[in-house]
Amino acid sequence: MDDADRADAEVERLTQQALANRKRSSMPICGRCYGCGEPIAGRLFHDADCRDEYQRRQDSRARNGR
Repeated sequence: MDDADRADAEVERLTQQALANRKRSSMPICGRCYGCGEPIAGRLFHDADCRDEYQRRQDSRARNGR
């Protein structure tokens, strides 16, 4: 095993560790986009716009005490 192989193995180990430690969403995948409400399979949001819209609504509800 040379230096390149050891470096590759270390990158793989760190990648797997980062994936195992990532923050997971507590929101269930429900078949609808949380941002726009349209049907979607296997994801929470269609794209960043839908995600950002959902976050704006959540922030607004928190500010208004809901």
